[in-house]
Amino acid sequence: MSAGFGLHDDSFAYETLDGEYNGGVSASWFFWRLVEDANYANFWKLNVMGGEVYPDLQTGIFSNSYPAGTESNQDFTSCVDVTHATYMLNYEAFASTYTGSDLDKAMEAGNRMGYQFKVKKVEATESIIGSGNIDITVRVQQVGVAPFYYSLSLSLSCSGMATVTLPGVASILPGNAKNFHF
Repeated sequence: MSAGFGLHDDSFAYETLDGEYNGGVSASWFFWRLVEDANYANFWKLNVMGGEVYPDLQTGIFSNSYPAGTESNQDFTSCVDVTHATYMLNYEAFASTYTGSDLDKAMEAGNRMGYQFKVKKVEATESIIGSGNIDITVRVQQVGVAPFYYSLSLSLSCSGMATVTLPGVASILPGNAKNFHF
């Protein structure tokens, strides 16, 4: 597979992961096994991953009674974490059939996908004592499961001053952080 090629699993959480995620049952044709066999498991760092929750699982996948981790009933969050999914088709989410804790779990699952950045620390120090100039460092951490696939910058604006914009937010991979110096 060439660079720039994302993937879509249309049997998500049904035939996505095998082995321990699938009640101990392994199958060579499952989605992630094929990705690994093709030596493409790191594609998500540059290319998007998505899919569709397998239609027969859509009504109950976020229910307390869903048998996650059994054969062909894989845990949605585990599938997202392993594949680094950014988007997922799920008709039931828009058919208004989720209520109560099922709806809460569906919303949480939707928010789990893709990128999520957090400002972990902001530090301001006087650059030269008595100069009135301030150096500002902002630490941004990527706490999502996938990168942001387009250019993304961080801007700092102060009253009466020009806005300063620094590129590089998109280059922060999940689990990593980066300091931006203004």
